[in-house]
Amino acid sequence: MALMVLISLLISCGPDNTQKAIASKADSLLISVGCVKTVTQLITTNFLLPGQKKTQYKMEYIKETWPDTITKVQANRLLALENLGRGYEKLVSISSGLQVQSIQQLEQLKKLNDEINSGASGNENLVQYLTFESKCADTLNRVLDTLVKKSIELSCKNQSL
Repeated sequence: MALMVLISLLISCGPDNTQKAIASKADSLLISVGCVKTVTQLITTNFLLPGQKKTQYKMEYIKETWPDTITKVQANRLLALENLGRGYEKLVSISSGLQVQSIQQLEQLKKLNDEINSGASGNENLVQYLTFESKCADTLNRVLDTLVKKSIELSCKNQSL
């Protein structure tokens, strides 16, 4: 909503300022979505996949070294590790989906930048398109925030098991 008000004010100031404001916001979104993509890749590479491998190694070690009959404490530890492994699988899947979505949005933003630079579309269409892309970027950022929090939680749990 604030974006619409800002751009409406700039429209009243003149066409050059409006075009500059739209281009500036589009560039800002391009950077923001690019950061989501990069941070998601880093989380996957540096936290999720190593944590998943560590959990799998722990479970394999337990299954190979523990006797056929185990204590309740050992069984609880094994269940906790299996739950942790499922948690990593879910987060890797979410991370993969987030990377795909951010790549798709980057492509859309590049198209928007091309339209802005060509001046082919009217400002109102560009503002609507930009508002939509802004909402999509906000959603990607919220999912990324959740992914970061859950990754940290799993890493802490993995350290304690």
